[in-house]
Amino acid sequence: MHEREDRLAELRKDLEAKKQCSHEEVEHLLKRIEQPHRVIHDSSTVTLATGSMVEFPQGFMDIGADFFFLDCCAVPQAMNSPADMNEVKAIGSISYVASFYAPTFYNNGQNHIQIVNHPFSCTGSVSVNRTLGYSPGDECPSADYCKERTEAYAYIKDIEVCSAEKSIITVGVLFILPDYSNPYFT
Repeated sequence: MHEREDRLAELRKDLEAKKQCSHEEVEHLLKRIEQPHRVIHDSSTVTLATGSMVEFPQGFMDIGADFFFLDCCAVPQAMNSPADMNEVKAIGSISYVASFYAPTFYNNGQNHIQIVNHPFSCTGSVSVNRTLGYSPGDECPSADYCKERTEAYAYIKDIEVCSAEKSIITVGVLFILPDYSNPYFT
């Protein structure tokens, strides 16, 4: 039993360094995005028994994103120019499942405790209504333009150790919408 308490004390000590590492990875990703309006943030939580954990997860994790209900559309705009312009928008919703593995203590019911790499997951959905750019009145992106070019990332955003009984892991989710103003992507 002391092994768990010792491990918990060690985990708490190492937790701040891992939080910093995760934040640095995400900041590096966001620096390559020049237009912050293209980034959509969301988060979800997973509650775990702190005493059962051997090691806290860190960094990026697996994510499955469903872009089926995300569409691109062109909305006509009355501008103060001779040419009509369309506002190119991403509209709809994105559902996701983010998952990670964490080594945990497992008791098989016969007082034989072993360490297993246990899967954890969380789900969420986010609504989208963002302007991506503008196009001349006769140019419009296909409805699938956003589905095909949106990127999804999930990472450990925060870990709060509430007690020896409970930890709350906040999973950050980023969706990066396509850059319609860049002719390379159109």
